[in-house]
Amino acid sequence: MSIYTPFSAKQLLPQEEKLEIGKHKSELFIGIPKETSFQERRVALVPEAVTLLVSNGHQVLMETNAGEGSNFT
Repeated sequence: MSIYTPFSAKQLLPQEEKLEIGKHKSELFIGIPKETSFQERRVALVPEAVTLLVSNGHQVLMETNAGEGSNFT
């Protein structure tokens, strides 16, 4: 039994579709404090992470010498 269809076999298969993702207009203002706990040397964001955030339109404010304990100037 043959069923008539106006579509080809290729057209009946699921097709990949790419959707465009729009950029959000929102902007974050992120503040990074200097660690004050005893013997704590970590910093919340490394320079590469800050660069990525800024390149995506966010603002980052770091307290003076916040990364000094982690050897980031």
